[in-house]
Amino acid sequence: MTSIIKPVIQLKDIRKSYKEKENKLILNGIDLSIFSGDFIVIRGESGSGKTTLLRILGLIDKEYQGYYSLADVDIHSGKNSLSWIIQEEIRAKSIGFIFQEALLFEHFTIKENIYLPMRIHGIKSDEAKQDFYSLIKSMYTSGALNEQNSKAADENIKDLLSRYPHNISGGEKQRFSILRSLAHNPVFMLADEPTASLDKDRKKDIFNMLMKLSESGKTIIVVSHDEVFLDAPIVYELQNGMLKLVKSHRQAEKNVDDKAEEAPSSIFSPVSQFGVKILSKKNIWFGLKPRTGSFLQLKLVMNDLIRNILFTILTVGALLLGSFQLTVLESLRSGTDTLLDDVIRRGSRLTRIDIVPKDLSANQLFPDKSLILKIPGVINFIERREGIYRIKDWHNRIRKETMYGLEINDPELDQLAFTAGGKFTSDSALEIIISERSIKRLFKIDGEIVTDEFRNNLIGKKLSFAVARPIRGTTFNTDPDEMEFEEFSISLSIAGIVERAEAGRNFYLPLKTQLVLEKWRLDKEGVFSIPYDPDAVSWTVQASEIIKMAQFPYTEKAHVYVSNVQQVIPVVKKLSSLGYEPRAKIFDYKWVLDTRKLAEWFLKGIVFVVAVIGGLIIFGNIQTSVRMRKNDIILFKLLGVSSGETKSCGGF
Repeated sequence: MTSIIKPVIQLKDIRKSYKEKENKLILNGIDLSIFSGDFIVIRGESGSGKTTLLRILGLIDKEYQGYYSLADVDIHSGKNSLSWIIQEEIRAKSIGFIFQEALLFEHFTIKENIYLPMRIHGIKSDEAKQDFYSLIKSMYTSGALNEQNSKAADENIKDLLSRYPHNISGGEKQRFSILRSLAHNPVFMLADEPTASLDKDRKKDIFNMLMKLSESGKTIIVVSHDEVFLDAPIVYELQNGMLKLVKSHRQAEKNVDDKAEEAPSSIFSPVSQFGVKILSKKNIWFGLKPRTGSFLQLKLVMNDLIRNILFTILTVGALLLGSFQLTVLESLRSGTDTLLDDVIRRGSRLTRIDIVPKDLSANQLFPDKSLILKIPGVINFIERREGIYRIKDWHNRIRKETMYGLEINDPELDQLAFTAGGKFTSDSALEIIISERSIKRLFKIDGEIVTDEFRNNLIGKKLSFAVARPIRGTTFNTDPDEMEFEEFSISLSIAGIVERAEAGRNFYLPLKTQLVLEKWRLDKEGVFSIPYDPDAVSWTVQASEIIKMAQFPYTEKAHVYVSNVQQVIPVVKKLSSLGYEPRAKIFDYKWVLDTRKLAEWFLKGIVFVVAVIGGLIIFGNIQTSVRMRKNDIILFKLLGVSSGETKSCGGF
């Protein structure tokens, strides 16, 4: 019974012109049918259009007229053709290329060159690699290996596979190039003058190798004018843009009995082989997603960087120069911000707004606290009270000092510049923070300079403060000169020293301690007594009594803290609308806002210019590298690297 099989490749009326001074018709109505397992040679003089025809068969050249069918898939019909993404997927998966020069990558070993397509296509099976190694042995040697010389041949091939291309002969390079084109098991192979640079013996070896592949079922298409290919089963001559059949040993042109079982319908399934199914899903990443694994991509990049050392040096130099410039500019911006923040830190409190109660007789002095905290930009609301206490200086003179109570996580603590020590250890600690100015007032100093050693020695030193209150029975009508007072003395250890305190103050103490002392001072009836242990470091005795003493309506004013200076004025307006009379120092330092804005825009402009210059340098280096590497990029693409990984080469 005779079975009719369809050709793998069908060309009808293929025409191709090149526009120079006038249209030059290079292919003039080419008709060609190629069946699975064919070994076809297309001969012709130089310039006859052989390479052009090969580029069309290899789905590289897409600008032509006519009909091209590949295993029942219409690649090109009239003026319509498959998407270039689909064509590139078909080429990557199904076509192996053999070049006039071996075009092996010089920075890879022979083994790495041969296995590269397998890695690009994700072939990880050890069995597949072993089978391919067996193919290498059988195809590299002339004829089958016998048992006796098999081991020696195996060692010889392993030695060759470990070498780099410059360490083997031209014929060996070409044979290994052919083996590389087989690595991903293509459906058919295209060869462009594969013996052009070889001597007569090597040419015959390459011809025999291709014949062997054809006999194993591979479809081979060679374009060459070399006489060695006259012995091929099917030979065409390309003259004046037209094909002429020179000879054919194919068993019938279309009706073949013994090839019925070899019909390529399943091998060439449009869905499984050419990705039409993927196209039907309209996957936008089809053909663009990298096909190679991350490790291989990294290795290729590193090899390329080492090989193109000039490009690497220029690119790294541009990146370092750009990074250095950006670092300098960032330092300048940071320095500007530090300067402005220092203005804030040194007592200006530009992000703080002061308010006092609207009604001092009310039980709740700040009934709008919850509303204030909801104002955009407000990050904290702290109620305040000050106290006046007595302390003796080193001259034994009594000095009256204003003290400020601070919570353990008070925003004010973050604005203090410590020259020694640090913040309070806890809200119950019997500690105090003093200013630099108070050091010379309270302690005798040898010389005029306060040294770091002297400051550090003050940390932990105790200072004794006294709180006075009128004796019970004293009224406001009592003559001040006749008023009698009683005092309570408390020792507080120095926790830290700050460069300066706010508004002429010299001392800060924990809020709980201040409230206990204020409660005692205001207790004219003498109901409360302070449970104090002079040797204690914190309020550890009768803690419940201390807590009770600290809970009384002490508020005299409040501080509203805003996240940044730009939001202070809007918050001030909102507080005014609530009936308060807010005070903010931002109006005394308006220049800070203007300076920060000017510096920000100036630095942004410089950063933009630097980024553009750096980008242009890197872009120029990349373009230079692409021009230097264009042949490599094209070769990678023909070996199966996806378009998404070689987009920079600009196509073929």
